[in-house]
Amino acid sequence: MGLSTRILQLFCLFFTFSELLAVNVLYHFENDTVILPCDQVSNEQIVWQGPDNYSTYGYGGIINPKLSKSNRLTIIHVNGSHQYDLQIRQFCSEDEGHYKCVKGSFGEEFFTLKIGTYPSNLTIVEEDSQHVVYGYLNRELKLKCTVIHGIPNGKLVWMVHNQTLEEKRTASLVYSFVPKQQDYLQNYTCATKSDIAQYSMERTVQLFLYMPPLVLISLNKTMVVGEGVDLTLYCNYSSNHEVKELKWEKMFLYESPLDEQSQYLNIKSIKRHNAGKYRCTVTNMAGSASDVVTIEVYYPPTVQVTFEDRGKYRQFNCVARGVPDQYIYKQWEHRSDYSDLIRYLPDDGSGRLILPNTTGETDRHHDRGFYICHASNNVSLNGSSSLIRGEFFLKAQGKPYFVTSNNNTQYGIKDQEGNLTVDFVSFPDITNFTVIDGDMKHYTDNYTLVTWRVVDKIYSKTVFVNGSRLVIPMNIKNEHDFRSYTIKLTNEFGSTNFSISFRSASCPETPEIMKIMPKESEAIVEWRERFNGGFPQSIVIQYRRRDVQYWNTIPVSDPGMHTDSIDGLTPGTEYFIRMYSKNTKGASNMTDEKLIRTGKYHYEEGRVLHINITQ
Repeated sequence: MGLSTRILQLFCLFFTFSELLAVNVLYHFENDTVILPCDQVSNEQIVWQGPDNYSTYGYGGIINPKLSKSNRLTIIHVNGSHQYDLQIRQFCSEDEGHYKCVKGSFGEEFFTLKIGTYPSNLTIVEEDSQHVVYGYLNRELKLKCTVIHGIPNGKLVWMVHNQTLEEKRTASLVYSFVPKQQDYLQNYTCATKSDIAQYSMERTVQLFLYMPPLVLISLNKTMVVGEGVDLTLYCNYSSNHEVKELKWEKMFLYESPLDEQSQYLNIKSIKRHNAGKYRCTVTNMAGSASDVVTIEVYYPPTVQVTFEDRGKYRQFNCVARGVPDQYIYKQWEHRSDYSDLIRYLPDDGSGRLILPNTTGETDRHHDRGFYICHASNNVSLNGSSSLIRGEFFLKAQGKPYFVTSNNNTQYGIKDQEGNLTVDFVSFPDITNFTVIDGDMKHYTDNYTLVTWRVVDKIYSKTVFVNGSRLVIPMNIKNEHDFRSYTIKLTNEFGSTNFSISFRSASCPETPEIMKIMPKESEAIVEWRERFNGGFPQSIVIQYRRRDVQYWNTIPVSDPGMHTDSIDGLTPGTEYFIRMYSKNTKGASNMTDEKLIRTGKYHYEEGRVLHINITQ
């Protein structure tokens, strides 16, 4: 192959590539009338060439009569213009191919004609048989439109009122949005868009929105009624689809059965406990809506205590709600978990109590317990002034503490199992504990930890509080096990220690008679147990007539009650009463003998009180 031939091939290749870069690719449907434009830019005649192999189709304004399809071809030219456009009627497959307009020395213009096809199967995935799609107010909705594209591939477009929402060259177009109130019953159109026709196919659906209901009980949100009258509330609602539930709720503490189906709520002879907020809630598929009215009834106040904790500044508020709303407040009460009175605290006159921080008390037990206030608005059912009580349980938290009733000295017996027992309070619960023996720390899994009603002295008052009892078994092998032990309790706030001197066991200590209450034929005895000597103890009551030397013995059936009665006594007779306790080690000493007289005298804490008994 010669050099000149090779250069010619490269030139032809370059020329063909240049043609392709300038070609106009046009798509038309079969049987269309196609017009290819060409502008004469000189006095040289325009030449039209086309398939196959750029055959001559026309010269100037004349069509080549030798073409088999010449009867479908026309050169469109208007005298005086420079346009020599090639018109092809009844466009078909034999017309597909490459065309060019030759402008003499001023170059050529290239066209490529192809047969286009219509898209098909335009579908909106979510629509039903009625061309409706369903969504929920203020919840994201996705509208998906699919199509089988024609030739050439076109675009899909979502529109509302001919305004484009989403457009993309794809066979599947998703439009995501959050429907608002104004979108209800709106028409959404998905259409195809191609280079041949602006919108060759389109499909329209209507959007139905499931909307939460609208509910109204009364335009007046506060209704005032007198106690004893009949009241009817009506729940008026509207919903654009089926309601699933209608229910009434009374939004305060004292609830009574309410009709959850009827729109009418009837309250016969309204009482003070009927006051408060009433809510009607209507639910449909889209959600729930409610309306609330407040019913005010003329009644003595209900009292609620609130608490504000700002670190060292702690305040209780006695919130009274009644009509009228002017109140008198009495002093506050501080009580234990079991309602034992601890102390009285002054009110500031407006139902507020600023809780003081007391060194040695607050930092130990954190002032935990019930705080009770009393308020009155001088209204009561019987016409007399009454005080209404409100309370708040202060769930104060802090490091654990050992209660004052713990025994620093505890007992055991050599060669037997003994226990180290401590009562404590910890909120939150302890995370671990250790037993320290001198410089040694012992960690043990062998222990018993139970919730316990423990005795503590708080602000000089001995009361029951909610706590725990920890029992640690001790295997006493020799006398060296009788020594001092320190129990360390830890929670998330810190640690606390308690030291116990562990000694050999003994008999229980003598119980203490707290009170004897004589009646005609019986006497009720109250006592306080003392240390049990390291073992479970039982209590024994003895009594005799003053003129008889023989003692009658009564084993106490339930020592944990700390009270029992002596029955079958003779009215108007003097008796001696005493007690003792015993355990496996032995018996305690007797208490002092207490002299009583049935029906005539009452002995209390070592004193004889004269009382009158009505016969």
